[in-house]
Amino acid sequence: MRARATGAIAAPGRKHGSGGWLRLQGYAASDDGLLPGIIALAGRIEPDLHAVWEWFHEAPIHPHGKTAMQLVRAGQGRVVMAFLQRVLVDSGRATGTSQKPSAAGAAY
Repeated sequence: MRARATGAIAAPGRKHGSGGWLRLQGYAASDDGLLPGIIALAGRIEPDLHAVWEWFHEAPIHPHGKTAMQLVRAGQGRVVMAFLQRVLVDSGRATGTSQKPSAAGAAY
């Protein structure tokens, strides 16, 4: 996923099939209900759902060294939410977010 205003996140060039979004259903048990919010926030940064999918699976979030998918699976979805909220704040597109991001969980 590419953050146009910030350049904060970028996905590697690997491509995924069109059925990839359906595989997100497997995350329900480990995402603490945050996955829809994560995808919605990521979509506010990058409207191309294919790019969001690539970012979610392939781009490590600094300083955690893990992808959003890995963090969500490890029960750290709030770290991903904070990261995305921070990107929105930094890019000036944070209107409509209900909470301010935690500086500890959003370092990049």
